[in-house]
Amino acid sequence: MRFTEMICQITDDFTATAGSSGVDMVVADWYDAQFALTQSSVTGPYLAILHPVQLTDFQSSLRAEAGAVQYVPATAEMLAIKGPGFAGSFNGVDIFASSHVPTANAGADRAGGMFGAGAVGYATGSLTAVRGAGGLVLPAGTPVVVEFERDAAGAMTTVVGNGFLGVAIVEDGRGVSIITDA
Repeated sequence: MRFTEMICQITDDFTATAGSSGVDMVVADWYDAQFALTQSSVTGPYLAILHPVQLTDFQSSLRAEAGAVQYVPATAEMLAIKGPGFAGSFNGVDIFASSHVPTANAGADRAGGMFGAGAVGYATGSLTAVRGAGGLVLPAGTPVVVEFERDAAGAMTTVVGNGFLGVAIVEDGRGVSIITDA
């Protein structure tokens, strides 16, 4: 969840924006974001992260649309592959919903985002065993370090997990903040 939170915290940092402050998200906002990426020659696939309120406002707006485009809701198979938070796809863009999407404009709005490959990057750090530390576990394939601390007198065992990672915008022109009513 911390990784998801970190990704969400940068969705409002893109220079390009779509949507309107104080107004529910509508299909036109979606197209504005997608068009901005296309006009900037951002290669796909695109990914969108929206607050649940933005997502439901968008879905409500979709009910009035007609034509060949279709919202594809997440299925059990999709959730198994893409993980929690996956809400479906629209117009070829995968949509994830998270309550960690930040507020904007003094809390009046939410700042979701849409971006293409190369917009966001992350790095993980790893720990090596610390000499003299007991109960250190380095699970294979994960940057999380788990440590056990035992207090025999208090009959307590404390389990602490730490992960070392960072998230940043790598190329600002490859993303669009979607600012709409919270």
